Amino acid sequence: MYLFDIDGTLLRGATGVHREAFSHVCSAVYGLNLSLDGIVTAGRTDSWIFAEVLRLHGVAEDVISAGMRTAFEVMVKYVQEKPCDLTHTVLPGVRDVLDGLRREGRVLGLLTGNLSGIAWTKLAQADIAKYFTGGGFGEESADRAHLVPIALAHVERIAGIRVRPQDTVVIGDTPLDIDAGRRAGTHTVAVATGPYDLDALKVSGADLVLPSFEGTAVLQELLAL
Repeated sequence: MYLFDIDGTLLRGATGVHREAFSHVCSAVYGLNLSLDGIVTAGRTDSWIFAEVLRLHGVAEDVISAGMRTAFEVMVKYVQEKPCDLTHTVLPGVRDVLDGLRREGRVLGLLTGNLSGIAWTKLAQADIAKYFTGGGFGEESADRAHLVPIALAHVERIAGIRVRPQDTVVIGDTPLDIDAGRRAGTHTVAVATGPYDLDALKVSGADLVLPSFEGTAVLQELLAL
């Protein structure tokens, strides 16, 4: 079982529309004119980012919680109503790796901070949604590590198979992706296609660190885990 992050791992960074959605929902739901300026979003879940930007502007926890469900619905709708072609953002080597893993009979899922509706919209716009069976998403926990057992349960239910953490590989482009996998007891792969370089990712303790998904040896390295 392989669980992939999306932004910076499969696709080249977060889309502008996704970032705009945070500002839109703060205005539409909370009446505040806010942005993500100054917030380090790499590796974070949408629910964490959303709550953090509101906290930094003095919004009380009970107010944040009361509007959260509506806020998520508004965010997803905003992104889905802004159709765009993301096929050009699929990172080099990604399609070859996904094809190769599927050809070897591996089950592929998602472990992403994106809200589920946003995640599937992006993957559909990039024409790679067909590879994935369920996953763990940003509305299900603010803590990325908590998404691992959620993702495994989703995939088990959809695919009708039993998946154990020790038989799972978490793949991402940030130290937080690797931390989530390690805390959940999975194998971990870091790929330097996001904001962190190889040295920073090696320090994270990943089982395998790749510069990218390019090259004929990458698939064999992934299959060997």
